[in-house]
Amino acid sequence: MRFLIRASIASALLFVVAGCGITGDKVADDTSSSATTTTTEKHRSTTTTEHESSSTTDGGSGLDENDPELSDLLLTGDDFGTGLEASPDPDPGFDPEICKGHRYTVLPVKQATVDFQTSDENNFVTEGIAEFDSDDDASQFLADLQTLNDKCKEDAADDAVPGTFEPVDDLGDEAVRVDPDLGTDPFELIVARADDRIILLASFGDEQFLTNAVVAEAVDRATP
Repeated sequence: MRFLIRASIASALLFVVAGCGITGDKVADDTSSSATTTTTEKHRSTTTTEHESSSTTDGGSGLDENDPELSDLLLTGDDFGTGLEASPDPDPGFDPEICKGHRYTVLPVKQATVDFQTSDENNFVTEGIAEFDSDDDASQFLADLQTLNDKCKEDAADDAVPGTFEPVDDLGDEAVRVDPDLGTDPFELIVARADDRIILLASFGDEQFLTNAVVAEAVDRATP
């Protein structure tokens, strides 16, 4: 497999950012397969522990599975035209740590994700929608994503997103896009807030699937 990020691309909000370890490294198929198993078990263990707590910052129940209401708002293969098909191995789940030692201050109460891939498995797209208790919580989560990722990069954590978050105008209530660091494999990452929901879109590979029209449709559809 070309991308280390593929190791856990189906990890849910912050699904890609929290679990995928986006790097410029290229790894063999068996390495990606092993990483997927390890990361998935980590997510399941962490999620189970977090859900036993009733603390607000531990998020609500059901973060290890797609919420039906939010699932209906996710993109489908038809939204991309041709070239993408739904991944046969979805793996929803949420890790409250963006990287080791750095935790979000607020977590969603429910979420849903979907993954797509090309038939040659050289390109992947993932979308996630997370709903929070309030607009403020969703805004805080978006802020945490950026500040905590900077700390993860300072720690040279494998989970850090190798790029700089930059603001995007006229998308939801607020939004950011990642400008990748030099030397990384091709990827796009866009995170937007619409009221109390966060919408994340990520694409990995040489082909361009996250057009302006697709991104706008994803955010509009998920807006409460």
